[in-house]
Amino acid sequence: MSEYRGSEWRKWDLHIHSDASDGKMTCDQIIAKAKELSIDVIALTDHHTAKNIDRIVQVGHDSGITVIPGIEFRTEYGEKSVHIIGLFPAEFNGIIINTQAINEYILAPLNISETEIRRKGREKAGHPLSDEQAFKEGMFEVQVDFKVAANLIHEKLGGIVVVHAGSKSNGLEQEIKHEGKPGVTIYDSLGPLKDELFQKGYIDICEITNQNDSKDFYLNRFNRPSIVASDAHSIEEIGTKYVWIKSDPTFEGLKQIMFEPKHRIIISEHRPFDPPIWLRKTLLFFPLDTLLNAEKFCYSGPHELFFSPNFTCLIGGRGTGKSMIINLLQEKFFPKSNEFFKERSLSNSATNQRLSIDSFIDAGNEVDASHIEFITQNEIQQLADDYLLFTNSIYTRIKKFDSESELDKLEMEIIEHDMFLTDRNNNLVRLIEKSRMLEEKKKELGTQKGIVDSFQNPVYDELANNIKIISEWLTDIKDSQREYHDLITVLRKAIEPYISKENNNVYNDAMIDLVSKVKTALESESAKDFSNITSQILQKESEQLIASNNLSEYLISRGVSKENLNDVSTANSKIVSLGQDIKTLSAEIAEIQKTLQSFSIQITNDIKDQYIASLDKKAKEINIQLASINSPFLKTISLKYEFDTPQAKNSIFEEFKDIFSRHLIGLGAKEPSLLELLFSIEPSLSIERQPLLDALSQNSSTSKAKQWLIDLFTDEDNFLIYQTIVLKHLFNAFQYKTIRVLYDDRRIEDSSFGQRCTATLVILLQLGNNPIVIDEPEAHLDSLLISNYLVELIKEKKKNRQIIFATHNANFVINGDADLIHILDMTDEKITSIRCTSIEDKMNRKSLIGLEGGKEAFLNREKKYFINEIQ
Repeated sequence: MSEYRGSEWRKWDLHIHSDASDGKMTCDQIIAKAKELSIDVIALTDHHTAKNIDRIVQVGHDSGITVIPGIEFRTEYGEKSVHIIGLFPAEFNGIIINTQAINEYILAPLNISETEIRRKGREKAGHPLSDEQAFKEGMFEVQVDFKVAANLIHEKLGGIVVVHAGSKSNGLEQEIKHEGKPGVTIYDSLGPLKDELFQKGYIDICEITNQNDSKDFYLNRFNRPSIVASDAHSIEEIGTKYVWIKSDPTFEGLKQIMFEPKHRIIISEHRPFDPPIWLRKTLLFFPLDTLLNAEKFCYSGPHELFFSPNFTCLIGGRGTGKSMIINLLQEKFFPKSNEFFKERSLSNSATNQRLSIDSFIDAGNEVDASHIEFITQNEIQQLADDYLLFTNSIYTRIKKFDSESELDKLEMEIIEHDMFLTDRNNNLVRLIEKSRMLEEKKKELGTQKGIVDSFQNPVYDELANNIKIISEWLTDIKDSQREYHDLITVLRKAIEPYISKENNNVYNDAMIDLVSKVKTALESESAKDFSNITSQILQKESEQLIASNNLSEYLISRGVSKENLNDVSTANSKIVSLGQDIKTLSAEIAEIQKTLQSFSIQITNDIKDQYIASLDKKAKEINIQLASINSPFLKTISLKYEFDTPQAKNSIFEEFKDIFSRHLIGLGAKEPSLLELLFSIEPSLSIERQPLLDALSQNSSTSKAKQWLIDLFTDEDNFLIYQTIVLKHLFNAFQYKTIRVLYDDRRIEDSSFGQRCTATLVILLQLGNNPIVIDEPEAHLDSLLISNYLVELIKEKKKNRQIIFATHNANFVINGDADLIHILDMTDEKITSIRCTSIEDKMNRKSLIGLEGGKEAFLNREKKYFINEIQ
């Protein structure tokens, strides 16, 4: 399959003169220059002659340049000389359009011949001239009737009439203005019959003189496209002015700008940009014996599809494989997400082995999966019915309007604050646990001190104090030893990711230097000799054992039973250990309390309010865009932010149960009653303990959960944990966002099924610039909406995003002006075949007319050309 990408932007120069009239260039020189300047299509438009047409068409063909045969006439209309150009197809009604055809069907009926032109030239000069001199002198002495010439161009050879205001000397060298300012325009030049010439279809295209002319005047008033062209007479002038036309490089391609004067032509120095992200092509190479659920797979064997960066349509009868392409692509980019392939599988008939779709599709690497949006059959309905699903789709589009990434920054603040609140709850739980441990340690310390005090005398005190001194020394040195080794481990892990950094900028250089210093320090530490302190530890442990034995012997001599001996002999060691534990716990509790004191409910409220305000602002910007839609077939669509309170409350309850799970053991209360009691007062960012306890007390419930909750929240620390759970979820405007879609100021859920689908598709297309692939978008949509609004929306949006439809609706394809069309057929072998075409490709026109409503779609497209006459 050739790499045909349909209608593409190409450079066209449609007004060039050769040495057959008043130009100074040969055909070969013109083509060589066009090729040098990457001009794809030119038109040879000599004055009153087609002498060089045959030669330049052949030279252009050999060089890959399309040449449109043309001719330029001076007419009798207007206050200034008005020139018209006839441009012709290569063939019309069986007539090959060459020099002979133009002479026979156009020039002869206008009574224009080289003999007559030479006669007028000699008559003007008043002295003998050669035939060539006489022709060049007389070519501007002849003129034609505008209407007669235009009718001949249209009817005899199926041509196009381009009008421009005179020559370089008497035409539009001044800027064209349409605001009452000085300057001669095509419109002014045409004289009193100008409106009739436009409205009756004599004029097809307006050639204005430069990119600053008001092309919109002719577009808005007469629905006529405007072009600029070089009007080149010398080699240096070729390509000094040109237009970009999106079409095949053919006469039929040129005709498309008459049907789509707004979207198919751009006057610009540079080629229009393609969308920044688009899928180029897809190569399918499934084995020939591939089965789909035991039946022959229609895409067995090699298949290659190219896509336009703008609008591609896959068309064909039912069962030809349109939807299958969409399903395959979705499964390729998002494995295990496609509903079709969740229920079906591909396998090799020879081995019965299941095939991985991803392994047999090559979609290139230009597009990351996250940038493509797939809407398969019935998904528009699903989006319309599931507001949470639709919210995610809309939110990604809203963020496209966030040029300063304000929402991203606020999202990060929310995430960080959510982590802060999670840490706060963890700290509260830790505070409760550590406070309990501290009380237990204090009680144990009192017990051990009681044991020591019961044996108070000088000998015992001396022996016990000796144990205490040794134990304190050992505890301190071993704690330091552990911290030292922990620090070494942390430093080694910290520098590990940076060891292989390349020194390609100042920060990397600084990191490399720092890592080097840390490595050197660690190597130095590993070489340190701690044998001396190790010996001291062993010595002290020996002394501790001796001191404990001495104390034991003393206690035995005083009649202490063996049963109590261990407790008494180790009491002083325990006192030292407990004292250290109490000191550590007290410090940790103080640190936790300090951290908890830094909390501010106002900060929580501010973050939520800022995010909502930012999202509302973006939604309002989109609403302005949506409000600009002017169609009698579509009511107002708007977006509105809502906080999903029910979902947030559900999360509050789940986290509450999770944190207090050990307290719930044995309670036996049913979840509904526990839920109702917990929310005796509506959870809010300003929730307080006493009102909650009062509400619980006044609740008439007889559930065990009532007293359990009262007892739980009587402890202030437990309430603080619950309060933090509430704040964590009720402040999170990002996690619990809902973008409500309103249709005619009502929630989309309350609209009719057709209205829901309509609003959904409009939003999907209207917002966003990522590639979007939709299977049968016409499902559930009104045909009048498609033909009168959606096709215009598509033509506008495809400039900046890639759109791919699998459809059997002709309006999308034809009046949506598809840039590339894949016609799918089923062969006798039950394999899908693919033909690539475009609207201007007349070879496949029958297939497009054969679409559902195809003939009517083409007729509607033709009618637009004469929109003023119809009105």
